[in-house]
Amino acid sequence: MANPQQSKDTGGFPAHLVEDPNHPPNLYVLFGYLGAASQKGQARLYLDPALSSFVDIPDEAIVHRVPAEQSPLGGVYLWVKRDANLAYGPSLPTSVQQSSNLKGSQAMPYPCSPCAPCQPCVPPPPCQPCVPCHPCVPPPPCHPCVPPPPCHPCVPCHPCVPPPPCHPCVPCHPCVPPPPCHPCVPCHPCVPPPCPPCIPLPCPPPCGPCIQ
Repeated sequence: MANPQQSKDTGGFPAHLVEDPNHPPNLYVLFGYLGAASQKGQARLYLDPALSSFVDIPDEAIVHRVPAEQSPLGGVYLWVKRDANLAYGPSLPTSVQQSSNLKGSQAMPYPCSPCAPCQPCVPPPPCQPCVPCHPCVPPPPCHPCVPPPPCHPCVPCHPCVPPPPCHPCVPCHPCVPPPPCHPCVPCHPCVPPPCPPCIPLPCPPPCGPCIQ
């Protein structure tokens, strides 16, 4: 069973069908007019107001039903398990069915279920009012052009100064001859040194008497 709080929040038939949002049921929808089936435990759904075709559905294969309140003939929407064993059959006699097939295209093995009425068109939400654009802000005025500073007056070049005149050559001094050599002084004569005077030596004293 679906969570009661979840059914209350979402509403509508999906709350009765989807127990786990991660695993939605494998169903398809049939529209028609319910009637009694030829076998017990089944429901017969006539697929058109002329009751010319029907499908017998097991009761346990029907998981949900919603009356078609907007249809003047009534009718009902049935949500049926896709793996259910359904039995399709025509309710018209064979002669009437063959005459209708001659007027139409190739006969179908199983009559197609009529298309469910379209859901009413839901108008789109109203457009949001356009937000007025911000007024264009003009760029700031350009700064006035500043003229470049005037060129400095050219400074005249210094006059060329000639180099100083060369000094006159100084004459060389006259060569002075060297002084004359001194005359040779004669050597003194060789004088022998004098002999020292003879100093007389005294005689030694006489020997003393012999002591016996």
